[in-house]
Amino acid sequence: MTGIDLVHVPYKGAGPALTDLLAGKSSWCAPARWRRCRMCARPLRALAMTSLTRSRAAPDIPTVAESGVPGYESTLWYALLAPAGTPKPIVRRLHAETARVVHSPDVAEKLLGLGADPIGGSPEDLSKFLKTEIDRWTQVIREAHIVAN
Repeated sequence: MTGIDLVHVPYKGAGPALTDLLAGKSSWCAPARWRRCRMCARPLRALAMTSLTRSRAAPDIPTVAESGVPGYESTLWYALLAPAGTPKPIVRRLHAETARVVHSPDVAEKLLGLGADPIGGSPEDLSKFLKTEIDRWTQVIREAHIVAN
């Protein structure tokens, strides 16, 4: 969206990525929770969140969209999926129980502490979201000529 030429550096986990960030070998992309890193000699300064709206976990950090790239969104998300053809009553029950747990005060607080915004939308919301994500990243892959290596 900006024409910036970035180099993808795959890490074998958050630990090595944080080590390089603190050593000044990397300067890009760290989870919001790292700015409060207990083992860091100096606090990390978050420039922007990559979600479309401000995170409840870090409401003081502006979004990339607010910082000058309207419409930018790239988030890490998790979803509970069931095999195609799973009976609707089972899907509804799995959704209800999962949403109950995700939104329980102790779990929601833990997720927010990890920098995650608990959502727990409906199965229909998830279907729409997945379609949007597939379309978005298909376009990015095509436009950037990304290939698996």
